[in-house]
Amino acid sequence: MARTRLLAYLGLCCVVALYFFGNSQKLGGYFETKETQNDISTSASTPGSEKKDDSSQSKGNTRMLNSSSESTNAPSSSPTSSPSMTTPTSSISASPSSSSISASPSSSPHVEQSSNEDFSTSLNSSEYATINASSTSPQHATRIEKANTTTSVSVFYHLYLKDDSEIERVTDIVLDQFQWLKQSIHNTVYVNSVGTPMPLLANLSNVSDVLVQSHQTSGSEFITLNNIWQFCNARPSEKVAYLHSKGSFHATKVNEELRKVLSFAALSKECADLPMTCNVCSLKMSPFPHAHTSGNMWLARFSYINKLLGPDSFLQKMGKRDNQFIGKGRYAAEHWVHSHPQVRPCDLYSKSSFNYGYFRVPSMEELTSNLKLEMAPRFSLGHTLERIVENRFARGQIKHYPSFAQRLNEYTMLYGIEKPDLEWWGWTFFNATSKDNRTIPPHLLSA
Repeated sequence: MARTRLLAYLGLCCVVALYFFGNSQKLGGYFETKETQNDISTSASTPGSEKKDDSSQSKGNTRMLNSSSESTNAPSSSPTSSPSMTTPTSSISASPSSSSISASPSSSPHVEQSSNEDFSTSLNSSEYATINASSTSPQHATRIEKANTTTSVSVFYHLYLKDDSEIERVTDIVLDQFQWLKQSIHNTVYVNSVGTPMPLLANLSNVSDVLVQSHQTSGSEFITLNNIWQFCNARPSEKVAYLHSKGSFHATKVNEELRKVLSFAALSKECADLPMTCNVCSLKMSPFPHAHTSGNMWLARFSYINKLLGPDSFLQKMGKRDNQFIGKGRYAAEHWVHSHPQVRPCDLYSKSSFNYGYFRVPSMEELTSNLKLEMAPRFSLGHTLERIVENRFARGQIKHYPSFAQRLNEYTMLYGIEKPDLEWWGWTFFNATSKDNRTIPPHLLSA
């Protein structure tokens, strides 16, 4: 009897065990099915998010980068563009117009963004970083500033055309300079033209937009320098490059040689990537006879341009009577960008043979084989003067160079700064060979 009960009990246990085992299999299949359905549902709502590896994220950035590339090749039609700016056309308007730009960001020719969507598509993939690795949408990204990355550079171009007979020659000049534009760096070229209206160069593959700001029947580089100053006052954190059609007025071989190397330097990636210790970059910063870049083409930070006097005020304070030794009159255009005591110049040409003017202008081959960005002036006072006296014209003019005291007085007159800070380039330069009286004219030692 007891044996029969035991067998019945064991049989009941087996039945119960089989029952629960079967149901557990069904429940397991049910939960597995639900998880699969959830995955499919999530995948359908956020395409590509089921794979959270680098290739998925990169694909999302590539899509935005392609969208950006397509948009930058077309002329801007943002409603926030300044009404005073001429939109891209096939030719420059023959009627003179105002060259001024409002300092207000909303009325400036360069439109930062018109919406969040436009902003996201204007960034390239290197400027993105995912906020959360578990994010299911490629739009969950933010812009980051990386060290040593090239920010965009706005280019201002001053164009002169004497008459229609010069169109072909001046067009060659412009094309020669514009060949160094890089679409990844130089986003827009703003043009001011003087003289005879000239057809614009269309379909330039290496620049997004060429925008005409104004046409004047007469005028100097100060038209475009004023535009730069007004433009930079609305944007404190970017860079600007300045070029002009050097040689369009005087067609000489030396003008052509200097124009080529100046343009290359101002539009170089080296200048665009200038270190934080530098705020103006050019082919060669010349400390004599005044601080300048011969030929007047350069790249500068907006934040530094904002410190300068407006070009018109600068010209008025310096005096309109030409003086090449002090940087007055028409020579003030070259002196302007280096005129503040807080200028931190750097340059590219590493040889000492070329100092200023047209004496020993390097060829393109000499520049590219001796190209190294360094803070300027890179040579001592004595060494610089030795190179200058090799030029017979310059040697006869040294007596007219401003003294050290006159340079300090100029800063006081222009900017109310009696003593530059310790980072001013002049402290090191003028004291570099203070004991070497043989190579320093006495008036340079006066204080």
